[in-house]
Amino acid sequence: MPAGAWPRRGTDGNVGLMNWRVRRLRRSDVEGTAALLTRAFADNPAYAFMHPRTSTRARDLRKFFERNITWHMPVDLSWVVVDGADAPVGTDTLEPPGGIPHTRWQLVRHWVLPVLLTQGRRTLSRMQQAGFDFARLNSETAGGTSYWHVHAVAVEPKHQRSGAGTALLNHLFAELDALHIARPAPVVLSTQRESNLRLYSRYGFEETGRFTIGTGEPDAFESWCMRRRDLPTIAARAAIEEIPSS
Repeated sequence: MPAGAWPRRGTDGNVGLMNWRVRRLRRSDVEGTAALLTRAFADNPAYAFMHPRTSTRARDLRKFFERNITWHMPVDLSWVVVDGADAPVGTDTLEPPGGIPHTRWQLVRHWVLPVLLTQGRRTLSRMQQAGFDFARLNSETAGGTSYWHVHAVAVEPKHQRSGAGTALLNHLFAELDALHIARPAPVVLSTQRESNLRLYSRYGFEETGRFTIGTGEPDAFESWCMRRRDLPTIAARAAIEEIPSS
């Protein structure tokens, strides 16, 4: 089987091959990638919690993902899996140890002011609360040290179970294996889908805890934290069929 070719079951039930290619995310991909993330995470409770305005949630999510993608671009650790027309159908991101370098003013200009002015104080407060909680849990999962963070893994719903997610994650962990040699640190992630625990375990991750975020709020949600075992060649051995959004 050629590299990048993955089994695919068509609507007629026959298994064929779909060639997927993974490349780094480009600035020209931002809008399309934000749109696919909005669709993939439409029912994710974490993003519903952070964006409580139900009537404008789809629009708010899309702007959030556009900001999130461009926030991560300086470290150039985001990838997309593309179809035959070079259009992104899935994406994932690595945050390096220490996170994204920034000044206080960059944080205010990129996140605080736009959210406050367009979505209001409640959305900003929810985003800050969830952000602080996730950062704390990730740090605890990593043992209190800086860490690599697997972030925003998603595949277009219509392209799940096509091998696109397998190609995407195999590529991400191959990149991480190389980066980890020069900059060793724990590797962590979180997911709001319990079904993802078995999926990520195939890449060497172990569950470290189940936590509630937003305690006291009617839309509080549960999140599972995971840490990767020291298996530098796990990506080459992993073989999975579906990557739902985390």
